[in-house]
Amino acid sequence: MKDDKLEWFPFHHNKFIRDTEQWSDTEVGVYLRLLSSQWRNNHLINDEDRLRNITTQSPESFKKIWEFMKVKFPKNKDGNLQNLFLEKVRKKQSTFLQNKSDAGSAGAEARWGKPLTMPFDTDTFKDAWELWKFYKKKTYNFSYKTKISEQAALEKISRLSSGKEDIANKIILQSIENQWQGFFNLRKDYEQKFNNAGITTEGIIASINARY
Repeated sequence: MKDDKLEWFPFHHNKFIRDTEQWSDTEVGVYLRLLSSQWRNNHLINDEDRLRNITTQSPESFKKIWEFMKVKFPKNKDGNLQNLFLEKVRKKQSTFLQNKSDAGSAGAEARWGKPLTMPFDTDTFKDAWELWKFYKKKTYNFSYKTKISEQAALEKISRLSSGKEDIANKIILQSIENQWQGFFNLRKDYEQKFNNAGITTEGIIASINARY
């Protein structure tokens, strides 16, 4: 987990009070500013002037405070300063958020990593759906990027057709014939065309697929 995801750190109240209960409000404020700067930047630069700028204290005030507070920020292997307990908190928080992210990804994969669920488990509808995807690719250079988006489109077809396969097939053909980019309710005049001509969606889909 990247540190830029760690916008906040858990406040260990009992430890903080135990460590600072004999300090003045000014000293506590200096400590909090240094801890916050370390959390943001992963460390503190080992330079008293730069540390003083973080705390907004005068040179005399900071020098006095730093004399007893610097033990809270020992040098690390790179020569920078770090509060060791805060780094333990960072590691724990980072691990917690990474595990949470991994669990979310695993949950999404378990849900959406499954094969697509067709609203109508027939060869005719499957052919119609493949025809729709072929049309979208050739006409608009569009492909469904994820199973989630394709499943959402399938569910829209199911809703628009009220769960009726013949209506779903006609909606697909209607969109292709009118060069539409999406699906819409079946127009009455389009449905009437089928009734008047005595043709079936199965026949049209089979005929188009035979050509392509």
